Amino acid sequence: MSGGLVSRSRATTSDSAGPADYELTIRLTRNTIELHGSVPDAPATATIVAAVAAAFPDRPLTTGLVPRPDAPPRFADAAKLAIDLMTRLAEGEASLGDGRFAVSGAAFHGSAKAELLNALATGWPEGYETRDVNVTAGPSGPAVAAPDCEAAIKTAIDGRGIAFEVGRAQMRADSRPALDHVAYEAARCPDALISVAGHTDSDAAADANHRLSLERARAVADLLIAEGVATERITVLGYGESRPLASNGSEAGKARNRRIEFVLRN
Repeated sequence: MSGGLVSRSRATTSDSAGPADYELTIRLTRNTIELHGSVPDAPATATIVAAVAAAFPDRPLTTGLVPRPDAPPRFADAAKLAIDLMTRLAEGEASLGDGRFAVSGAAFHGSAKAELLNALATGWPEGYETRDVNVTAGPSGPAVAAPDCEAAIKTAIDGRGIAFEVGRAQMRADSRPALDHVAYEAARCPDALISVAGHTDSDAAADANHRLSLERARAVADLLIAEGVATERITVLGYGESRPLASNGSEAGKARNRRIEFVLRN
């Protein structure tokens, strides 16, 4: 179940500004992230770790970093750019060394891969001209069962959330990572049918809430289709306020009730 062709690009430079063995590795799995290797100093370590925590707030971080003062110029800046690139990957690995950067893995979908390649071509500090890219679009490997996909999607949603502007079907920008993960997990079970169900709190009339929940579910479905999920796999449902998880008597309860749920079946 290949998600796309491998993309490779390379540009080289003969200049060397640091030791050949100076390298930082960032390893990303579907549930964890690891940092290993060399960093310039304690402030650079703090900067890099903070960048990882901001980019992957839902994933536990393991570090094995060694401060070394003989870093290539602007190494911490290049590391932050590498971390930003990896937000387009569901899983993969990047390594950053003296004048070189390599990344491999699986992008969430085709547009995420295109974003990665575009970002790779711009904005790098001078001296990091050698780049090796081996990235596929979407997952590879055997298909998994619908219940496993549904469980993985629930984990992705629980860790990130899908939120909308108040009273509207406009999804907030910070919900995009959750939808990326949903699209990726859905691609791992390509024969499963997907129900996308919208739910609201009780702050408006019941008929208005039903319409809003349906519009929000459609907005999610449209994004998944744009990211490669087949239209015929998706059913859109709107339940309004009729299936609360908590009391609507508190703001916390209302927040729980405003949600998108996914049910998968073969």
